Amino acid sequence: TLQDGEKIIIVDDVMTSGISVEERIEKLRKSADVQVEAVLVIINRGILAAEEVNGAKRLEEKYRAKVYSLITDKDIEMAVKKGIL
Repeated sequence: TLQDGEKIIIVDDVMTSGISVEERIEKLRKSADVQVEAVLVIINRGILAAEEVNGAKRLEEKYRAKVYSLITDKDIEMAVKKGIL
């Protein structure tokens, strides 16, 4: 059970816009006043369209939480160009 003042890390598989992570954070904050220290995602797909805000950037600005990703959209693009994927 979460307690007020606790620091947490959010872990997710894939992030693009960051909306689902943001919804999860807001739901958690309804149960306790927690501080999100970081968000860890396996794949960060970045920006889908030019008018969309990068999810990682939005989460970092809104929650002051660092976003870490194991694989980025640029990593995937490079792997495709090299024929790895």
